[in-house]
Amino acid sequence: MLRCSDESNTLRLESGEPTFSDGNNLNNDFGDCGGGQRADGRAVLRLFLSVMDALAQMPTSEGMKAMQLINRTILNPVFLSVFFGTALACMLVTIISAWQRPPEYGLAIAGACAYLFGGFMVTAVFNVPLNNALDKLPLDAPEGNHEWNRYLRLWTRWNHLRTAACILACVLLAIGLP
Repeated sequence: MLRCSDESNTLRLESGEPTFSDGNNLNNDFGDCGGGQRADGRAVLRLFLSVMDALAQMPTSEGMKAMQLINRTILNPVFLSVFFGTALACMLVTIISAWQRPPEYGLAIAGACAYLFGGFMVTAVFNVPLNNALDKLPLDAPEGNHEWNRYLRLWTRWNHLRTAACILACVLLAIGLP
């Protein structure tokens, strides 16, 4: 079981390393995905399909603490460079495609916009404020259970939308870019 360690303020698995049915472990998928190296999307898909459900099954204070730690840990130079760099690249794709009008430029612009609005903006406008509110909530707050369940419902809903938008963006950009 995944547990939060009070002593080290880290996530730890009590009975071995977290693994998936294909034999990969969390460190293989999440530990080396910086810089876009893991473009196959397995880490994102696993997060989408399993991590939030696993956190929901934990006792409220442990799930909240685990998500608070995840949210703090993700704010690192590598992730932020990839996140903002992708948005910048999509803005450039939109400008250059609109200006030069190469074949399939409409698909490239649509793909860039799918990421900018469905991935980047959804994250900035919905997921990040939810993360910030969760971070301010004490683990022993009386309203903790209610707020944690609300967070899980809303955050996951927005995450589904941004995941679908990013998949759509990848497909459209792959078709639309020369």
